[in-house]
This record gives sequence, structure tokens and C-alpha cells, in this order.
Amino acid sequence: MVRSVEEALKNGTHLVMEAPTGIGKTVAVLAPSIEFAIDNDMKVLYLTRTNSQQEQVIKEAKQLRKFYDFNAVSVMGRRTYCLYLRDSKIVDINNEEITEMCNRLKRGVENSKICKYFINFQNHEYDLINRFESPATFDELIDISKEYDACPYEVMKRLSSRAHLIVMPYIYYFNDFINEIIVEWTNLELSKTIIIVDEAHNLPDFARDLRSERMTMKTIANAERELKTHGSDSIGNLNLIDFMGFLMETLNDLTADVVDDKRLNRDNFLDIIKRYIHDTDIFEIINFMEKYAENLKSFMIAKGEVPRSYVGRIAKFLEKMFIEENSDIFYIVGRDIGPYLEIFAVDPRPVTSKIERAYSSIHISGTLTPINDYVSTVFSKIKPGEKQFPSPFPKDNLKVYYVNDVTTRYEDIAINIDVLMKMADYISRIIRMNYNTLVLFPSYRIMDKIMEFDLQYSGEFYREKQNMSQTEFNDMIGRFRRKGGTIFSSFGGRIAEGMDFPNGQIEITIIAGIPYPKPSERMKIMEEYYEKEFDKNKVFNILYRSPASRKMRQALGRMIRSENDRGLGFILDRRAKKFSDYIKMTESKNVENEISKFFEVKI
Repeated sequence: MVRSVEEALKNGTHLVMEAPTGIGKTVAVLAPSIEFAIDNDMKVLYLTRTNSQQEQVIKEAKQLRKFYDFNAVSVMGRRTYCLYLRDSKIVDINNEEITEMCNRLKRGVENSKICKYFINFQNHEYDLINRFESPATFDELIDISKEYDACPYEVMKRLSSRAHLIVMPYIYYFNDFINEIIVEWTNLELSKTIIIVDEAHNLPDFARDLRSERMTMKTIANAERELKTHGSDSIGNLNLIDFMGFLMETLNDLTADVVDDKRLNRDNFLDIIKRYIHDTDIFEIINFMEKYAENLKSFMIAKGEVPRSYVGRIAKFLEKMFIEENSDIFYIVGRDIGPYLEIFAVDPRPVTSKIERAYSSIHISGTLTPINDYVSTVFSKIKPGEKQFPSPFPKDNLKVYYVNDVTTRYEDIAINIDVLMKMADYISRIIRMNYNTLVLFPSYRIMDKIMEFDLQYSGEFYREKQNMSQTEFNDMIGRFRRKGGTIFSSFGGRIAEGMDFPNGQIEITIIAGIPYPKPSERMKIMEEYYEKEFDKNKVFNILYRSPASRKMRQALGRMIRSENDRGLGFILDRRAKKFSDYIKMTESKNVENEISKFFEVKI
């Protein structure tokens, strides 16, 4: 791995690598990248999906500093660092709102008080910065800043200007507005930057979400309430409260016959709006709403409140809807918690291709196969190198079986309930063997149907519910780690998103149905879009087969994080054979015997 990274850096090329978790790929990528950056006056940007991943990278960087003289910093959002928020006990605030509040508090505008933490940073900047032994963890940065009663966020910004390694979330690089700010802080030149993308399999969906936007019934209702509370103005003959009522009525009408989601013709929607506003120009209305929102937020900051305006959010959504002309932008109405209208961006590449402007990029993940599908959805003009590294752990440590007489295929279970009954029987037989077991379903709906049957299990039992609070979830996981037993969850739940269970915490993983993406209008739109560029088989792989394979491999791999970990997997779906290229598996003949043999127990 190190040699592959060194080669890519030497040639200034891009590299996509798959390597199993637990073999030290973070260090294998970091070490040659930092060395090359020091020798060539460059910077390394290490992009992660979560804050916990950032902390792990910083810990690895601390070890590398024994061999290289470099500085490093972890960049997180204002909300994570802000001591003013902690003092004010403000919890319900988003990133945009805290940015606006912070900027105004630093300037002391609109009768707002100046932030004392910012002033103390300015007064003690030199002493503060020289206190840090780089790389500094998040806790170290907070603790030292508190000694001076100074702003940790400003300290982080100052440290980033001298750092060779900057660890940050995806959004700090791929969001254009935030990226401009980062470039200013760090004196960054993209042509002299090495990008490392961790957990790279998440990047395409992240990029789609970044370009997409949603207006919900709840947002419109909040905007109406905001106008009634703070006073509503009119533009011409149009009253904003009435306009919000019109938007709610229209959204209700558009979603009246929708079960999940359906496509919306943008021109038809815009015609509905134009008929309502008559001769008033829509952009005059949008500008009027934005000015209203700005005045309201200034007033709220002066009162020490969160600068929030739902009217402003709707103005931005309508502006984007009226001016967006990209060929990969579509419009969807649907019902989730309530009715919504979504601007849906299909193609990740307008976001992800920014990577191609860097000197070099290294993309790493434990589950990227087939790598070519990832390359097709992330890169526009450059063809990166591709490398796959096998697990160094004993192959016998993980054994996977599949059963050939059940499925969660919709067409089958819709007409034959016996299929689910048989699947429930398999699950019951496996969990009665009394090994710590994780049971993952394609959806909560399938899980609920299976659990209607009598599973005849007397051990410790845990169930991740769809709307479970974080506290309830943490308590459940804590009890499981202490007592063991069986956990039921969905591939859409928090357990499947990234939790590890090494050292025998999970001994058996049951995949109760292939986790294909749910059929929807969104999936149809993506199929149609990609079929203009790729053949149907490749499109099926990109949108369905690869994501399902990745989820199953991640679920099975979470049992194996070291050479001493062992785990047994059962895929309860006859379609599992289609994934034999990616997952080595054997057809199950008798689950009890296979479990006993694997764990060397006589029955």
C-alpha cells in the first residue's frame, strides 16, 4: 500500500484503493503523503465522513510525528467548538445560523454584544498558538483555549494556516462557499494539495445530497407562524402570510395521491405560482422575503436569540428552483414525515470532480468493489489508478453461508407469506444456538413483519426501532456489550452505518434479505440519467448491485477487525448467489451443524 501511494505521489496521479479494515491503511496512506508534502512544500487534506474518524486520524498523526516534523490540525464546525453556545445553552441551531451569529457577534453589529471569547483570542493569540504541540486532539484544543477563555474555533483556524496535515469533513472541501473560506485560512493552493478521501464509498451519495434541497410542509408552516409572530409585510397586492398558505395548499394538492414519491414537472409548478402572484415578478418576491429574513435575524441576534428565519429558507429554495438549469436536476414531491418538494441532483461529479484539480488524491475504503463503478460516478476527466489489497487475516476466520429457499423479493413476499415464515424459522434456529448475533433486515417494514412470528428465543433480546432516541440507542448498545444476546436492526439503522463489534461481541451476523435500494421515483430518475451514458447492466451495478454488496460486506466485516477475530455469516436470500464475485459463500445445508462446526461445539 505504501509503495502504491508513493508511486501515485511521485507521478502526480490519482489512486483508488480498497483494503480491509484493521490492517493499518490510515498510517499506510498518511506516512508517504506527509513525507512527500514536507519535501515538496505541499499540504495534505484528509477528508472524513464523521468527527470520530477525524480524532482517529489525529491520533495516528501523533504517532507519525515521532518520525516526521510536521504540524496537523482537525477542522470541525463552529457548533463543535463554540464556548458561547455552551454558555448560552443553545442546542437547536444549524451551521448556517451559528455562522451568521458568530460573524455578527465578532463585529458587535446591530446592537449585539461582542463575543468575549473572540476578544480574548485576539489578546492572547501569540501565547495560545505557541502552547500547542502539533498534532492537537480536539480535547487538547478545547482545554488550552479554555485556560485563556479564548475561542477554540479561532485557535483552530490559526493552527490550520501553518499545518502540513489538515483533517476535515467532506463538506469543508466540496462545498464551494466553505472551501473558499478554508483556502483563505490555510493559504491553500489546490495544485499543491494532496487529498485523501477516507471511507470513499460514501462520497457519491454525499455529493448528491450536497446539491439537492428540500422544502417541507413543516418549513412552510413555520414560516407562516414566523410571519404571524413578527408581523407580515406585503409586496404589491401579495401578502406573505397568504403566500405561505398558498404554498401549503399547493404542496398538499401535489402529494394527495402520492404513496412514497413521484416526479414533478417544474414548469407546471412554476405556472401554478405565476397564476397566483399575477403580474408580480417572482424574483421581486424572493428578494423581498430575503430582506425580511435579514431584518428578522438582526433583530433576533440583538435579543440574544438564534438568527433563524424560515421565510428566508423558502426564499432560497424558490430561488434555486427558478434558476437551476442543469440537465441532471429533477424535481420530486413525496411524503416522508410529511409532504415535501425536493430539488434532486443525480450526478455527483459536478461536486466530486473538484478533486481532479488537486496535485494528487488517494481514495480509500474497505468496500469499494467494483472500483470501476466508483470511478465512473466520481471522476469526470481523469482516469485514476485502481488497487485492491486482500485481507491478511486467516481466511477461515470468516465463513459465510447462504440459504436458497427464502427471499425478501417484493414480488415473492407479496403473494406468499410462507416465505417470511420460513425466514423467521431460519432466524429462530440460528439465534437459539445462543451466540451473540446481529440480525439485519433490508428495511424496518420487513423486520416488523418477521417479528410478528414466534421466534422462540429466550436469551437477551434487543431491537433498534426506527425512531429510537440517541439515549435509548446508547443504552441498548451498552446493555448488549455487557450481556450479549441478539440484536435486530435494519440496514437503514445506526448499527449498520458504522459500528464495530470486535473481540467476539458479534459472533454471528444474519443478513435477512438482500439490501437493495428501495424502488422509488428517485431510483427511476437515476436509471434514466445514467442509461444515457452507460449500458443497462452497468447502471444496475452502480445503482443496485454495488450498494447492496457494499452493505453486506460491511456488515460481515464488522466482526473481523484483527487476526484473532472470528465470525459466521448467514445470508437468508436465494439471490445471494449473484454476489459470489464479491463475497465468498457456501450454500447452507443445516444451520445448526454449520454453527457447531465453526465454533467446534458438539450437538
